[in-house]
Amino acid sequence: MKKIIAAVILIFIFTAGCSTKDSINSKFVVGEVEVVGNEPFINLAVKINPTSVYILNCDNETKTFLFKNQGKMIKIFYDSIDNDKTPKEIFVKKAEIFSGTQN
Repeated sequence: MKKIIAAVILIFIFTAGCSTKDSINSKFVVGEVEVVGNEPFINLAVKINPTSVYILNCDNETKTFLFKNQGKMIKIFYDSIDNDKTPKEIFVKKAEIFSGTQN
């Protein structure tokens, strides 16, 4: 019985230690990266579905990553969305290539 209790406590400690506030509360969207607009007024965007496109507001490093990965499915982690703009604008924290299913 003591071994079971010790195992449960260890599992709890490891699980709590591996979790972060960001991973629990992260807001994200998954969609296809594309460029919208006309030269010289282009913007990066993520297309969630045929009717939902969000402009991406991100740092230069993330922009470079996204330009290189146009047409791919990307998971976009964000701080907030500006709903007052049309199309809506996402303030990107991080972007990564999406692999797997969305949970």
